[in-house]
Amino acid sequence: MRKLGLKRLGITLFKKILGILGCLFFLCSIIFPFCSIVYSGFLRISEYHGYNSNYYWSFKALHESYHLPWEPPESRTEYWFYENEFYQYMPGPSLSYLLVFMFATQVLTLSTGIASLLFNRRVLALAPLTLCFVVMVLMTYTNTVLLRTDSALYPYSGSSMITNPAVLPGYWFTYPAIILFLLSFILNIVSKKRSSTYTPSHTLTQ
Repeated sequence: MRKLGLKRLGITLFKKILGILGCLFFLCSIIFPFCSIVYSGFLRISEYHGYNSNYYWSFKALHESYHLPWEPPESRTEYWFYENEFYQYMPGPSLSYLLVFMFATQVLTLSTGIASLLFNRRVLALAPLTLCFVVMVLMTYTNTVLLRTDSALYPYSGSSMITNPAVLPGYWFTYPAIILFLLSFILNIVSKKRSSTYTPSHTLTQ
């Protein structure tokens, strides 16, 4: 009986560790940008006109302008989700609103992930897993839209565009977070089943 109790304690502790790691990985997916687009142009074939970089989070977009690759950016502008420029700057009429919805889902994912560490409820263990998957799907869709964005959306004073899109760590961090939340949810089910099947026996001595 003591071994069974220690085993249940070990499962609970391991589930907590998985949940903490899942929250940390998911926090990294919020902190780091999940997509970038680099586009450069030429006024003429023989005259280089620099290049620009756009980095995307769920809650902001960062625009950097360079003249040469090895030089620091000439300008650096951030557009946050509460600014009107954020909605005007994003390509596509509804993509900026999708990012705001993604940010709200990220906040809910992190909140329910932390709550699942404090309260032993199956629905709380399932919530961060489901919401993290939703965030991953939203990021995948946004990446697809951004990576297919035509260079016409980035006017550059008559120059031609060469876009170089990339998927960044903010997107890839969602995958280990999903795996960790899934393992934590499975362990939650296992511990619940063990709790329901375990009935302590009492011996009466006279």
